[in-house]
Amino acid sequence: MVIDEAPRLLSSHGTAKGCNDIEARLENLGYEMCQSRNSWDDAEYKGINTRWVTEGGQRFEVQFHTPESFHAKQYVTHGAYGRTRNPLTSDAERLGWRRSNGRCPRGSKVPDRATDIPNFKKEGL
Repeated sequence: MVIDEAPRLLSSHGTAKGCNDIEARLENLGYEMCQSRNSWDDAEYKGINTRWVTEGGQRFEVQFHTPESFHAKQYVTHGAYGRTRNPLTSDAERLGWRRSNGRCPRGSKVPDRATDIPNFKKEGL
């Protein structure tokens, strides 16, 4: 099931509020958050990934990005991410990709209060 494939990007100044608002909307629709991973302090990926489940058990992911973090994810680091996830990639090549290509561009600004959003994992998952 695809709800919406078009990215909805959060402003750099309203990331925390935007995340909270969208999470509340999803919960009001009956969806339950299973996991949230805040990666704003990560060198390779900037953003927040959340995993949800419908009442019928269907799982889906929602990613929270600013325009800058979405650009880095889609156009700067995605190739390296794919290579590092490939089981045929050697450990040496994987390390090389992470060192050279898998870093978010310097100057990727962390949005206001974005690092305040806690990680979460529902027990039993």
